[in-house]
Amino acid sequence: MATYYVSNTATNGFAVGNDGNTTGQAQSPLTPWLTLSGAQTNAASGDIIIVNDGTYDLGAGGLSLTKNIDWRIYSSTAGNCVITSSNATRTIALTPGNDANVMSFGAFYVKNTGPATSPLSINDVAYDATVVVNGTWIDNGSTRHLNDTYTRGTVKIQNAVFLGTCGTTNLFQSSVTPSSAKKLSVTGCTVDLSTTANSQFNGFLIQRAAGSSTSFWVYFASNTITLTAPSTLGANAAILGVRCDRITRGTNLSGVTTPLVVENNVITVSSTGGTVNDTDAIMVSGSDATAVAHGPIIRNNTCTINAGVARGISIGVDASTAAFVDDAQIYGNTVYGIYYNGVATPHNISVGAVNRGLVYGNTVYGGAVGILVGTNNGCVVSGNVVVGAPYCSLFAKGNTAAWFIGNTIVLRSDVAGVRFGAYGALGCAIQGATNNAATTFANNHVYNYSDTTMPYVIVDASQVATFKGNNYYAVGSVPANPWSYQGTPQSSLANWMIAQESTATATYPGFIKAPYANYLDYNLRPVTGSYLRGQPVYIASGPISGPDFRGYSRQFPSYVGAYDPASGDVLVSARTQRT
Repeated sequence: MATYYVSNTATNGFAVGNDGNTTGQAQSPLTPWLTLSGAQTNAASGDIIIVNDGTYDLGAGGLSLTKNIDWRIYSSTAGNCVITSSNATRTIALTPGNDANVMSFGAFYVKNTGPATSPLSINDVAYDATVVVNGTWIDNGSTRHLNDTYTRGTVKIQNAVFLGTCGTTNLFQSSVTPSSAKKLSVTGCTVDLSTTANSQFNGFLIQRAAGSSTSFWVYFASNTITLTAPSTLGANAAILGVRCDRITRGTNLSGVTTPLVVENNVITVSSTGGTVNDTDAIMVSGSDATAVAHGPIIRNNTCTINAGVARGISIGVDASTAAFVDDAQIYGNTVYGIYYNGVATPHNISVGAVNRGLVYGNTVYGGAVGILVGTNNGCVVSGNVVVGAPYCSLFAKGNTAAWFIGNTIVLRSDVAGVRFGAYGALGCAIQGATNNAATTFANNHVYNYSDTTMPYVIVDASQVATFKGNNYYAVGSVPANPWSYQGTPQSSLANWMIAQESTATATYPGFIKAPYANYLDYNLRPVTGSYLRGQPVYIASGPISGPDFRGYSRQFPSYVGAYDPASGDVLVSARTQRT
């Protein structure tokens, strides 16, 4: 392995290079090579090439890098080394030449001055190589910025910065039929762009082809993504921050089999003019019985959705058609639904047309629907705090069985503006033609701070739900009939207890801090570090098993509402053990 230098300017202690220099000479910055193509011709896989600051124009040809070389910039400032091309397809293509060496491409500023579909591309080849894009700045793609068509091996996108104008379809795309097991890691990337497409635009589209049974492992973490569809684009404009489609379990970078993990991202998506297509921060989907997407983990993300038709975190589909994304775990996320036009129903967290799933320890604010579980069998929603959500805080539609247990709901009139068709804090409705057969609402706090129009419970005709041990407390006045079950309203807690919920209560929840201090600070005071005061969870069998979202063994009697960890509680154990 040797280290070589490239320079077309006499700066930073480099001389202007010459591609006629020998490999011995090019190991000094005083006698470097001149061009990137010349360096690739003379160097070998496993070598390191350090490129001086400057602009390296590749003309109409662009450049396909076909050796597993470690390409680095000399400057400590990313973007000082610029690579341009007017090629119609790409500026730089990374095509591994073996599987013995890592191909690495550093913090270059890759631009296209022509109509290139993707300034940077990773091409398919019959090697199980590792390709690393590390700190690269990518600008101006007519279709997308970075296109990954490599059907095998390992691809790591690290600390990339996406600049310029969004293309017409996706910012980043890895949509493949794996020819052997593939691994993709996207970490530390930065995006702050607007789209010009009057359609549903994908920020990061990661997709395994339908019908594929070969594994495609994905890790998407610690990215900061802001994508905007201006309101002037039209009704069809929409944004998907990250969409993972048909991604299933696979062997990770350490050789351990894990599911898809999306964690620690900050994602903001905005499309205030869109009224047709969903704008989602995080979407995990799967519509193919062979290319299943079971077991994803979505955790510790901060999502902001600024659109009328929107979902912060979406698992499966909000429909009666079965999706193949069973056993999702969604926890530790914060979702802000900051736009509500009084017509559409943006959802903060949605789990639809899948089996089971755990939604716990999340905080959601605003929007229309706090947490939706639809056409599901076995999902558990526990330990979440929902603030605002004026259409319905916890919403069950068309479920075979679902449990909403130990959540805190806060109704506020000053969150998210106009209301319409409110289903109440706890709501139950038909999904398409599928009635809700069974849903349990147990041990939830419903705290009405200032919303005089929002009922506590609405269960539509022909829908079935069970209520046990919920606490309903209002600071001021409430609607004339705060509860309604299958069309029969109840005007008082006493009547509701006789009709549906003999174990209901109406006591102040006991928040740690004053509720008006911070919309999101509705955590309850624990009695000890391991469990809270309260009533038992009213379920006959065990849909909740294993540790709670703090990593503790579950305690009985359990608690009412979500709560704040006491000093000494360790969140990390629960957030790592399930990977």
